[in-house]
Amino acid sequence: MAARSSNDFQLVIPERGERVKINSGSTLTVSCHLSPALTAVDMEITWFGEMSCICAYKNREMTQSVGYEGRASLFINDLPRGNVSLRVADFRESDLGVYICRVISRNETQQITVNVAEEGKQFTHSTDAPVAPAICTLGCKTNVNMP
Repeated sequence: MAARSSNDFQLVIPERGERVKINSGSTLTVSCHLSPALTAVDMEITWFGEMSCICAYKNREMTQSVGYEGRASLFINDLPRGNVSLRVADFRESDLGVYICRVISRNETQQITVNVAEEGKQFTHSTDAPVAPAICTLGCKTNVNMP
């Protein structure tokens, strides 16, 4: 069995089926952390939606894709503690779907998938029209270690 390097990490998200209440226009947080809690300041962090990149952090700079300008961000001040969570402001129904977080360090790439879906008539993340608070269910797939 090979020894793990001190830079080895995994991506961790809340338990499958976590319910989150969210209102249209409010802020959604898709939680994701490094385990162990290594600093992510010098890592490359990218969040993807089903069709495209949502936001990317590389070389200590943050970029957002069209449609997410001013809405998508990371918790930059929490990167030293391994927090790579995505924050999406002004939640909309179009924000529902699959989210993929990919983190690249010098020696390793980890990726995890989170599904933000509606539950009945209640949403996991976002709606365009104002509605009462929604119940969201966050589902996940297992970690993928990419060579």
